Amino acid sequence: MKKNLISLVLFVLTQIVLSQNNDTVYILIENPSFKNNNCENTLNFGFSIKSKDTRFITDYYQFNLSKAKGFNKNGDFEYYTIEELRKEVMIDSIKHKTLKSLENSSNWELHNELSLKKTVLLEKKTMKKDSNGNHITKYYIIPMFYEGTRKNVIPTRL
Repeated sequence: MKKNLISLVLFVLTQIVLSQNNDTVYILIENPSFKNNNCENTLNFGFSIKSKDTRFITDYYQFNLSKAKGFNKNGDFEYYTIEELRKEVMIDSIKHKTLKSLENSSNWELHNELSLKKTVLLEKKTMKKDSNGNHITKYYIIPMFYEGTRKNVIPTRL
C-alpha cells in the first residue's frame, strides 16, 4: 500500500513538472534592448519578424514586465532593477526557441502561442571577462507579459 502511494505521488509530481514546461515558451534573444516606460513603471521589450502578409513589412511582438516592488517605509513606491529581475541559468537545461525558429510559424500561430503560454525571455549576454579580451557568455531568464502584435514596427536603438 505504501509503495503504491509513493508511486502515485511520484507520477503526479512528474506530470506537474512536465506540464509546467509545456506551458512556457522560452525565447532566446542576444543582448536585448529594454525600453523603460516611466509612466507605467514597466520595462518594454519586443522583436520583429518579417511578415508573411505581403501588405506589411514586419510583425512586431511586444512584451512588458512590471518593475513594481511595493511601498517603502516612507510610503513611496519602490521598483526592481533589471538586474534584480533576471536570474542566471544554464542554457543546457532549457528547451528554447530562437528568432530564426519563430520565423517558421505564421503570425497567428505565434500570436496564439504567446497569448496562451507563459513567456520567458532567455537573454544571452556576451561580456568581456578580462584585459586579454576573453569573452564570457551568460544566460538569464526574465519573465515577460505578452502584450500583442503590431504591424510595420521596426525597433531601433537610439
